[in-house]
Amino acid sequence: MEDFINDNARRKIARLAGIHTCSDPDHKTCGTDSQRGVTRGIHNSWYDLQQIKLPACMTRLEKMQCEYGDMDVLSEETRQAIAVEVQRLKSRGIPMNLGTLTQKTLGSEPAKRILKDDRGCTVTTVKRLRGHDQKGNPRHETMLVPSFSIQPEKPR
Repeated sequence: MEDFINDNARRKIARLAGIHTCSDPDHKTCGTDSQRGVTRGIHNSWYDLQQIKLPACMTRLEKMQCEYGDMDVLSEETRQAIAVEVQRLKSRGIPMNLGTLTQKTLGSEPAKRILKDDRGCTVTTVKRLRGHDQKGNPRHETMLVPSFSIQPEKPR
């Protein structure tokens, strides 16, 4: 239940930032503008919605009130935090979902640079189990995978 309330508050904040919130399952009427890996529209996917940060000070009641457009009853601290998030969304947009990148793409230097600079993840090499040989010994394969690292926020 809490996730639904949070997602609805995120949709409201996105609309305040001028980001189209698509509810069409096949996205035929979506009409979102996507340029250079940034979209001005979000879909009902976990990845899109999680990029909108809810203020830490926002209570459950405020989230429900925000959803229905009554922003005047929110605390001043919450309104200021929402205004900061709206400004961030207006200036940066929402990075599009990466999808499944091939090993060739992950190995290329431009992709590594974009992933690091724009998405905050690095490409690392890991060994993964790919089955067993005829004698029952494990067979591993070296693969490139994007790994996300949470970086502390820069002080203002």
